[in-house]
Amino acid sequence: MKKIQFLILSLMTVGCSTMYIPPSQNVPLFEKKNEGLVEAGVSTNSVHISGAYAFSDKYAVTVHGNMSFHNFSKWYDVLNKGGTPISAPSKPYEPFLPPLDWLYFIESSAFSHRYVEAGLGRYNLRPSSVWKMELFAGAGFGYAEENQFDYYFSGTGMYRNKYWLGFVQGNLGKKWRGLEYGYSLRMAYSGFCFTTPSEINPYYPYYPYLNKDLYFNNIHLEPFAFLRGRLVKFNTSSLHGFAKGGLSFSYPLKSFSGIYLPHGIERERMRYTIWNFALGVSYRF
Repeated sequence: MKKIQFLILSLMTVGCSTMYIPPSQNVPLFEKKNEGLVEAGVSTNSVHISGAYAFSDKYAVTVHGNMSFHNFSKWYDVLNKGGTPISAPSKPYEPFLPPLDWLYFIESSAFSHRYVEAGLGRYNLRPSSVWKMELFAGAGFGYAEENQFDYYFSGTGMYRNKYWLGFVQGNLGKKWRGLEYGYSLRMAYSGFCFTTPSEINPYYPYYPYLNKDLYFNNIHLEPFAFLRGRLVKFNTSSLHGFAKGGLSFSYPLKSFSGIYLPHGIERERMRYTIWNFALGVSYRF
């Protein structure tokens, strides 16, 4: 029981992020040339639009873009629609039971995040199989920023992160009576440039990273699952509703020992969104 509570707290407290939001993965399940899929959805922390097109009998291209809710409103995500601003402690804090110590920090003013990617891959790897297999590779670019407010110091601090990401993604899915369902697994490598604010509370004596760029690389493992159900069938096309969700496990290839930041890097860990769940519609032609 304690392990379950521990996991739930971990997921809840890292649901918001100023560093990295994983994209909702694109799984077209193509069967022939000139097929296409356009998708639009809303997730727990962003909105996204995706597209895919089979330009040959074997190969297809994909595109994807997402933006967090703060590009449109004051929301972080559905778990934290405002976040009461609370400052960081005035001295380094020794975590006693990670990740429970993350509860000490509550996100301040909402962040914004934008990401775009493109991919190229092979579809219908096993044409005779009922289960469709695909393999894609691609690259993307993201940018995030958060304007943190501090109650005890009348000022703000702008945290920024810009990054590139390269990925390989395998898809496995099945079509059956108007339903499409399956799984995907993405492995990615990224390079982050995280910029700390030029101004911060002067009472934080342990803050030696004022106005600095921190460069570090990461590896990401992101399993996903999806379900699409046909809503309307046209002559040669159809409209589907979908639900999808997945997890993200990110590992920085650099030690954050001794780095204490109110946001972005906390408790010597990188802040990122561990899970997301999305609903939306897709048009297949």
